[in-house]
Amino acid sequence: MYQEGWPGLFKGETVRALSAIGLVLLLAMPSWGELSQRDLEQIGKLIDRKFEPLKEDIAELKVAVARLEGRVDGLEKTVDAFRKEMDARIGELNAKMVSKQWFLTMWVTITLMILAVSYLYGRSDREEIECGLREKPELEDAYRAIGVL
Repeated sequence: MYQEGWPGLFKGETVRALSAIGLVLLLAMPSWGELSQRDLEQIGKLIDRKFEPLKEDIAELKVAVARLEGRVDGLEKTVDAFRKEMDARIGELNAKMVSKQWFLTMWVTITLMILAVSYLYGRSDREEIECGLREKPELEDAYRAIGVL
């Protein structure tokens, strides 16, 4: 059974002995895994002792979160009030802008009317002069001299 390439430690009897010991250990392991009630109580106390600081930290965090929620609620109310105030101010500004637009529109209209009226009167004067020239062509040089034509 001995092979040339194997080291001297793994000869036939040694391998059988190690296999037997390993088999016994594997069969005995489940009995080592069982815990008594006393062991379970000690583990529970140990876990409680280790987790106590975490429980205190969690309680402090809950208090801090409650405070922050209160602050957030206060901020939400403040933001809502600010929004309402800004909406009101924007409404006032829009009303002022509309009144300024109407004012500007009115003055532009009046200015255009003044320009249009003077243009139309000048045109009607030219038409009258042209009608007069048909009747009296000798006045054409005089009208040209004063810049009407």
